[in-house]
Amino acid sequence: MSDHDLDWVAAQRLAQAGTDREAHDRALIALLRHASTHTSRSRTVRLGRGRPFRTRTFGFTATVGLAAIAAAVVLSAEGGTHLTQGRRSGLQAVVTHHSGRSALLRLADRVGASALAPGDATLVQRTTHTGGQDVTVYDLYGDNGTYYFSQDESGLAGQVSGGHTQGAGVFARDVAAAKEAAAGNVQQGALDMANAPAPNSKYRITSTTETTPTPAEAAAGKAKAKLLGQPPSPGTNFDNWAWEDSQDALIAGASDPQVRAGVLRILALLPGVAVAHGTSGDQPTLVLTGGAYEVGTGYQEQLTINADTGMPIEFVGGPPNGTPETRVDYQVARVTLSDVAAGKLPTL
Repeated sequence: MSDHDLDWVAAQRLAQAGTDREAHDRALIALLRHASTHTSRSRTVRLGRGRPFRTRTFGFTATVGLAAIAAAVVLSAEGGTHLTQGRRSGLQAVVTHHSGRSALLRLADRVGASALAPGDATLVQRTTHTGGQDVTVYDLYGDNGTYYFSQDESGLAGQVSGGHTQGAGVFARDVAAAKEAAAGNVQQGALDMANAPAPNSKYRITSTTETTPTPAEAAAGKAKAKLLGQPPSPGTNFDNWAWEDSQDALIAGASDPQVRAGVLRILALLPGVAVAHGTSGDQPTLVLTGGAYEVGTGYQEQLTINADTGMPIEFVGGPPNGTPETRVDYQVARVTLSDVAAGKLPTL
């Protein structure tokens, strides 16, 4: 992260009226943690990868503003069917038990045995709820590694037919890492997942126990400490990056059971991921919580997945056991790129 990036973070401290400063700063960090705003040009910035911050550039232009930040959360869900989303007023209490890892591995075995549905792409209708605003956008991930984005569903046809792919190949690398883990090479798949945003960087992670931050991360960690007044995470770079990038893999490979199975196996490696059973509508769920090891102190991220299929349903982020500062709901369908280019889209 450059000094310019830190200045950008500081500039986004939104005005507050009658709110607690610490809570306000946590809300800002939550928004920045998942910000990767999409416009028609050249750069997206993703800030705040848990412990400490990590900047991610995809090759499009970052825009500033609450609606733009809300529109940019890069997470996803299942392909093939319309999902019923749950609602909750706060982050669920963390339930850590020794069978959590086993539950993820058992589910990975079941998911990995599932058949891939017809089609060659995953369409995601993604609704972000934050700052009193709801923003719905559309992501399209081709099995061939292409990625298309539109602020409205009707705009996807032109994006695909015009070949306006984005993402600089990062989602293809996320997917490949998950498939590697699903095929049995879990340790290497996990490392490749953590390094997917910049696999050729001199700062790439080479061990699942690596702890040394890069100079840019150290500077960003100081910025976070100044904003939140909290100690650094007890986790490693690997814990943080593997957690965040695994969620990204569930976007690009949402409708591929091998990708879901691989992600579950990688998440089972992480020391701070807690697993709790629940329900969302009529669906049995597992609530996966990334705690201090994965996202730092004073903040949690929870990903709710279907307990039978491993399909993501909802993401929330915020203070532990507190009101979510960001919630993202997903509706996903398995589609073909040619149909989308022709304007033939399923009802979500």
